[in-house]
Amino acid sequence: MSVVFAGSGSKQRILCGSGSTVDNLEPFTCSAWIFPFTLGEASLGEIVSKSGPSGSWRLSLFGGAFGNTLLFGKDFSGAEDLYVEGRATAAGVALTAWNHVILHWTGINSANSVEMFVNNVETDYDTTFDGQGSAVSDTRNNVVIGNNSAGTRCFDGIIQDVMLIKGTSDSFLRT
Repeated sequence: MSVVFAGSGSKQRILCGSGSTVDNLEPFTCSAWIFPFTLGEASLGEIVSKSGPSGSWRLSLFGGAFGNTLLFGKDFSGAEDLYVEGRATAAGVALTAWNHVILHWTGINSANSVEMFVNNVETDYDTTFDGQGSAVSDTRNNVVIGNNSAGTRCFDGIIQDVMLIKGTSDSFLRT
């Protein structure tokens, strides 16, 4: 989908629905161009998510101890959700500049199954947790650009050219 999101308000977001073509995509690849003005609401502005009451996944801009980077999370049925926090030492997200971000997830519960790239460079990884149990279905949730479904993680900047692709091939995304 090619949309342009320009957000700065706490409730702004684009709800893209939840058709069968975007339900339970694992494995999947997500790509977007972002131009963040700040790190967003609570230093955790959501770029794109499949967000709702359960079964959510999210790709967020994250301002942690190791710089401006990406964060991926996916709900699992056990005591721990899949969580991968990037480290900006290899590839950080620049504020007030265009950044191309890519997420690959193979669909399994291991944090090692996640790859994140900023401007064609894979991020280093800091805090990671393997998901426990099985991936929770996201069929009841909408794809959301620029925030989560509750409106509590607004991305402050511009997001465009969001792509969700079933599978993890990146040959055409990183060339």
